[in-house]
Amino acid sequence: MNVNVIYAGKPSQWVNFPYYLLCLVLLPIAGIGLIMFLIRFFQTKYASVEVNSERLIERSGVFSRKTDELELYRVKDIRHVEPFWLRLFGLSDIVLYTSDKSTPVIVLRAIENGEIVRALIRDAVESRRAIKGVKERDID
Repeated sequence: MNVNVIYAGKPSQWVNFPYYLLCLVLLPIAGIGLIMFLIRFFQTKYASVEVNSERLIERSGVFSRKTDELELYRVKDIRHVEPFWLRLFGLSDIVLYTSDKSTPVIVLRAIENGEIVRALIRDAVESRRAIKGVKERDID
């Protein structure tokens, strides 16, 4: 089967701005602020997300890398969140609620064109469910 990439990207560093302000305040205290800044900067820099027509792949880590995969048919609900701070820069978060045991909630943080990406993911989820013949049934 041909796998098409729907979205591939990294979170923006703007998501860390309040944290970076804290680092600036802590900078005079034995350089702790600089160390905190560098750790968060590289964690964000080396995080990436790819959504293709079959699954979502999340990669993170600087020295030790971690890769999580989620089959798209497991996505139960999608939320588009536009925090004020991120809206100023045209960014938003997409929250995916899933039936996956290891990752019940996945947040795609600080991405551009969030509404378009959300719609593309939703269409891919519906398409993948139709191909796999998956029906969602919640039992209370």
